[in-house]
Amino acid sequence: MAFMHLGGDAGVKPTYFEVYAADKLVPTLKAAILYSFSVFGQNHSWVLRLLNFEHEVVAAVSLLLEGHSLSTMHATFAESLYGLKRQPAAPQQAQPPGGDAAVKQQLQSAELQATPLLNRRQQHLALLCQVLLPYIKAKCDQLYAKHSPQRGVLGLAIARQAATAQQVVGSSNTYFSKCIATLKQGGITALVLLYPYIHAACEGSKFVYQLMYLLDVTDCHSPILHLLGQRLVRLSGSEMVSSSFGIGGAGHFT
Repeated sequence: MAFMHLGGDAGVKPTYFEVYAADKLVPTLKAAILYSFSVFGQNHSWVLRLLNFEHEVVAAVSLLLEGHSLSTMHATFAESLYGLKRQPAAPQQAQPPGGDAAVKQQLQSAELQATPLLNRRQQHLALLCQVLLPYIKAKCDQLYAKHSPQRGVLGLAIARQAATAQQVVGSSNTYFSKCIATLKQGGITALVLLYPYIHAACEGSKFVYQLMYLLDVTDCHSPILHLLGQRLVRLSGSEMVSSSFGIGGAGHFT
Protein backbone atom coordinates (compact mmCIF):
# COMPACT_ATOMS: atom_id res chain seq x y z
CA MET A 1 0.00 0.00 0.00
CA ALA A 2 1.28 3.46 -0.79
CA PHE A 3 -0.03 6.78 0.44
CA MET A 4 -0.32 8.47 -2.96
CA HIS A 5 -2.46 8.17 -6.09
CA LEU A 6 -1.81 5.51 -8.71
CA GLY A 7 -0.76 7.95 -11.36
CA GLY A 8 1.65 5.69 -13.22
CA ASP A 9 4.29 8.44 -13.22
CA ALA A 10 7.21 6.04 -12.94
CA GLY A 11 10.68 7.54 -12.64
CA VAL A 12 9.46 11.05 -11.86
CA LYS A 13 11.32 12.91 -9.13
CA PRO A 14 9.11 13.05 -6.02
CA THR A 15 8.21 16.32 -4.39
CA TYR A 16 9.93 17.60 -1.29
CA PHE A 17 6.86 16.89 0.82
CA GLU A 18 6.83 13.22 -0.20
CA VAL A 19 10.43 12.58 0.81
CA TYR A 20 10.02 14.70 3.95
CA ALA A 21 6.96 12.68 5.00
CA ALA A 22 8.86 9.43 4.40
CA ASP A 23 11.77 10.63 6.53
CA LYS A 24 9.46 11.70 9.36
CA LEU A 25 7.84 8.26 9.42
CA VAL A 26 11.07 6.61 10.57
CA PRO A 27 11.08 7.92 14.20
CA THR A 28 7.48 6.79 14.67
CA LEU A 29 8.50 3.25 13.72
CA LYS A 30 10.89 3.12 16.68
CA ALA A 31 8.13 4.23 19.06
CA ALA A 32 5.77 1.64 17.57
CA ILE A 33 8.33 -1.15 17.99
CA LEU A 34 9.01 -0.28 21.63
CA TYR A 35 5.30 0.03 22.40
CA SER A 36 4.61 -3.37 20.83
CA PHE A 37 7.32 -4.97 22.96
CA SER A 38 6.01 -3.29 26.12
CA VAL A 39 2.47 -4.55 25.47
CA PHE A 40 3.69 -8.04 24.65
CA GLY A 41 5.84 -7.98 27.78
CA GLN A 42 2.81 -7.62 30.06
CA ASN A 43 2.16 -11.34 29.61
CA HIS A 44 5.77 -12.40 29.01
CA SER A 45 8.23 -11.06 31.54
CA TRP A 46 11.28 -12.04 29.51
CA VAL A 47 10.26 -9.53 26.83
CA LEU A 48 10.55 -6.68 29.32
CA ARG A 49 14.21 -7.53 29.81
CA LEU A 50 14.76 -6.81 26.14
CA LEU A 51 13.63 -3.23 26.69
CA ASN A 52 16.82 -2.70 28.70
CA PHE A 53 18.52 -2.93 25.30
CA GLU A 54 15.98 -0.88 23.37
CA HIS A 55 18.45 0.49 20.84
CA GLU A 56 19.71 -2.98 19.99
CA VAL A 57 16.14 -4.31 19.71
CA VAL A 58 15.14 -1.49 17.36
CA ALA A 59 18.27 -2.06 15.28
CA ALA A 60 17.54 -5.80 14.99
CA VAL A 61 13.92 -5.24 13.97
CA SER A 62 14.97 -2.53 11.53
CA LEU A 63 17.56 -4.86 10.03
CA LEU A 64 14.88 -7.43 9.22
CA LEU A 65 12.27 -4.92 8.08
CA GLU A 66 14.53 -2.73 5.98
CA GLY A 67 16.43 -5.69 4.59
CA HIS A 68 13.24 -7.28 3.29
CA SER A 69 11.95 -3.98 1.92
CA LEU A 70 15.19 -3.14 0.11
CA SER A 71 15.50 -6.61 -1.41
CA THR A 72 11.91 -6.71 -2.68
CA MET A 73 10.86 -3.08 -3.16
CA HIS A 74 14.27 -1.42 -3.74
CA ALA A 75 13.29 1.12 -1.08
CA THR A 76 13.21 1.43 2.66
CA PHE A 77 9.99 0.54 4.47
CA ALA A 78 8.95 4.19 4.88
CA GLU A 79 9.83 5.05 1.28
CA SER A 80 7.80 2.13 -0.08
CA LEU A 81 4.73 3.27 1.87
CA TYR A 82 4.84 6.58 0.00
CA GLY A 83 5.22 5.00 -3.41
CA LEU A 84 8.95 5.67 -3.78
CA LYS A 85 11.92 3.55 -4.77
CA ARG A 86 15.67 4.02 -5.01
CA GLN A 87 17.73 4.16 -8.17
CA PRO A 88 21.44 4.67 -8.77
CA ALA A 89 22.11 8.33 -9.44
CA ALA A 90 23.05 8.85 -13.09
CA PRO A 91 25.68 11.43 -14.11
CA GLN A 92 24.34 14.90 -14.77
CA GLN A 93 23.67 15.59 -18.42
CA ALA A 94 23.40 18.91 -20.20
CA GLN A 95 19.85 20.26 -20.35
CA PRO A 96 18.43 22.67 -22.92
CA PRO A 97 18.92 26.29 -21.90
CA GLY A 98 16.14 28.76 -21.43
CA GLY A 99 12.73 28.36 -19.85
CA ASP A 100 11.51 25.23 -21.66
CA ALA A 101 10.50 23.50 -18.43
CA ALA A 102 8.41 20.85 -20.22
CA VAL A 103 11.38 19.62 -22.26
CA LYS A 104 13.57 19.54 -19.16
CA GLN A 105 10.96 17.53 -17.29
CA GLN A 106 10.66 15.02 -20.13
CA LEU A 107 14.41 14.57 -20.30
CA GLN A 108 14.64 14.10 -16.55
CA SER A 109 11.79 11.57 -16.55
CA ALA A 110 13.31 9.58 -19.43
CA GLU A 111 16.70 9.59 -17.72
CA LEU A 112 15.23 8.30 -14.44
CA GLN A 113 13.16 5.60 -16.11
CA ALA A 114 16.22 4.29 -17.95
CA THR A 115 18.24 4.01 -14.75
CA PRO A 116 18.60 0.41 -13.50
CA LEU A 117 17.51 -0.84 -10.12
CA LEU A 118 19.83 -1.18 -7.14
CA ASN A 119 22.19 -4.11 -7.26
CA ARG A 120 23.10 -6.30 -4.30
CA ARG A 121 26.03 -4.16 -3.16
CA GLN A 122 24.00 -0.96 -3.31
CA GLN A 123 21.20 -2.57 -1.32
CA HIS A 124 23.64 -3.73 1.35
CA LEU A 125 25.19 -0.27 1.64
CA ALA A 126 21.74 1.31 1.92
CA LEU A 127 20.75 -1.22 4.59
CA LEU A 128 23.96 -0.57 6.52
CA CYS A 129 23.34 3.18 6.57
CA GLN A 130 19.66 2.74 7.39
CA VAL A 131 20.34 0.55 10.44
CA LEU A 132 23.83 1.38 11.70
CA LEU A 133 23.78 5.18 11.52
CA PRO A 134 20.55 5.61 13.56
CA TYR A 135 21.91 3.12 16.11
CA ILE A 136 25.19 5.04 16.52
CA LYS A 137 23.30 8.32 16.80
CA ALA A 138 20.93 6.91 19.43
CA LYS A 139 23.85 5.62 21.53
CA CYS A 140 25.70 8.93 21.25
CA ASP A 141 22.55 10.86 22.21
CA GLN A 142 22.12 8.60 25.22
CA LEU A 143 25.70 9.03 26.39
CA TYR A 144 25.65 12.78 25.84
CA ALA A 145 22.35 13.20 27.70
CA LYS A 146 23.69 11.10 30.55
CA HIS A 147 27.01 12.87 31.02
CA SER A 148 26.60 16.39 29.71
CA PRO A 149 23.49 18.39 30.70
CA GLN A 150 23.97 18.61 34.47
CA ARG A 151 27.60 17.80 35.05
CA GLY A 152 29.35 19.10 31.95
CA VAL A 153 33.10 18.82 31.45
CA LEU A 154 33.88 19.96 35.01
CA GLY A 155 31.59 17.29 36.42
CA LEU A 156 33.28 14.68 34.27
CA ALA A 157 36.67 15.76 35.60
CA ILE A 158 35.42 15.45 39.19
CA ALA A 159 33.96 12.03 38.46
CA ARG A 160 37.22 10.98 36.87
CA GLN A 161 39.21 12.05 39.94
CA ALA A 162 36.82 10.16 42.19
CA ALA A 163 37.10 7.04 40.04
CA THR A 164 40.89 7.32 40.07
CA ALA A 165 40.91 7.63 43.87
CA GLN A 166 38.76 4.53 44.20
CA GLN A 167 41.12 2.62 41.96
CA VAL A 168 44.13 3.63 44.05
CA VAL A 169 42.41 2.53 47.26
CA GLY A 170 41.16 -0.75 45.84
CA SER A 171 44.04 -3.19 45.83
CA SER A 172 42.17 -5.68 43.65
CA ASN A 173 42.26 -3.37 40.61
CA THR A 174 44.95 -4.19 38.08
CA TYR A 175 46.90 -1.82 35.92
CA PHE A 176 45.01 -3.05 32.86
CA SER A 177 41.62 -2.24 34.38
CA LYS A 178 42.86 1.23 35.33
CA CYS A 179 43.94 1.87 31.75
CA ILE A 180 40.57 0.71 30.44
CA ALA A 181 38.73 2.98 32.87
CA THR A 182 40.95 5.92 31.94
CA LEU A 183 40.39 5.38 28.23
CA LYS A 184 36.65 5.03 28.76
CA GLN A 185 36.45 8.25 30.73
CA GLY A 186 38.59 10.02 28.16
CA GLY A 187 36.29 8.83 25.40
CA ILE A 188 33.25 10.15 27.26
CA THR A 189 34.94 13.50 27.80
CA ALA A 190 35.80 13.72 24.10
CA LEU A 191 32.21 12.85 23.23
CA VAL A 192 30.85 15.63 25.46
CA LEU A 193 33.21 18.14 23.86
CA LEU A 194 32.88 17.15 20.20
CA TYR A 195 29.39 15.71 19.83
CA PRO A 196 27.53 19.06 19.75
CA TYR A 197 29.69 20.20 16.82
CA ILE A 198 29.33 16.87 15.00
CA HIS A 199 25.58 16.92 15.54
CA ALA A 200 25.31 20.52 14.32
CA ALA A 201 27.35 19.71 11.21
CA CYS A 202 25.16 16.71 10.37
CA GLU A 203 21.92 18.61 10.89
CA GLY A 204 23.25 21.57 8.93
CA SER A 205 24.20 19.37 5.98
CA LYS A 206 20.73 17.81 6.03
CA PHE A 207 19.14 21.26 5.94
CA VAL A 208 21.34 22.36 3.03
CA TYR A 209 20.50 19.26 1.00
CA GLN A 210 16.78 19.60 1.71
CA LEU A 211 16.88 23.25 0.68
CA MET A 212 18.72 22.42 -2.55
CA TYR A 213 16.24 19.62 -3.23
CA LEU A 214 13.33 21.98 -2.64
CA LEU A 215 14.88 24.47 -5.08
CA ASP A 216 15.45 21.67 -7.62
CA VAL A 217 19.23 22.08 -7.50
CA THR A 218 19.95 18.41 -6.72
CA ASP A 219 18.22 15.03 -7.02
CA CYS A 220 19.34 13.90 -3.54
CA HIS A 221 17.51 15.23 -0.52
CA SER A 222 20.07 13.97 2.02
CA PRO A 223 23.88 13.75 2.17
CA ILE A 224 23.66 10.01 2.86
CA LEU A 225 21.88 9.37 -0.42
CA HIS A 226 24.47 11.52 -2.19
CA LEU A 227 27.34 9.53 -0.69
CA LEU A 228 25.62 6.27 -1.62
CA GLY A 229 25.10 7.49 -5.19
CA GLN A 230 21.34 6.91 -5.01
CA ARG A 231 18.17 8.95 -5.44
CA LEU A 232 14.43 8.54 -4.99
CA VAL A 233 11.91 8.25 -7.80
CA ARG A 234 8.22 7.40 -7.93
CA LEU A 235 6.84 3.97 -8.61
CA SER A 236 4.70 3.17 -11.62
CA GLY A 237 1.06 2.22 -11.23
CA SER A 238 1.74 -1.47 -11.88
CA GLU A 239 4.59 -1.51 -9.36
CA MET A 240 2.40 0.06 -6.70
CA VAL A 241 -0.37 -2.50 -7.30
CA SER A 242 2.09 -5.37 -6.95
CA SER A 243 3.12 -6.31 -3.44
CA SER A 244 6.77 -6.60 -4.45
CA PHE A 245 9.06 -6.43 -7.45
CA GLY A 246 9.59 -10.17 -7.22
CA ILE A 247 6.36 -10.61 -9.19
CA GLY A 248 7.23 -10.92 -12.83
CA GLY A 249 10.98 -11.04 -12.14
CA ALA A 250 11.49 -7.31 -11.78
CA GLY A 251 12.79 -7.64 -8.28
CA HIS A 252 15.84 -9.78 -8.96
CA PHE A 253 19.24 -8.31 -8.30
CA THR A 254 21.15 -6.89 -11.20
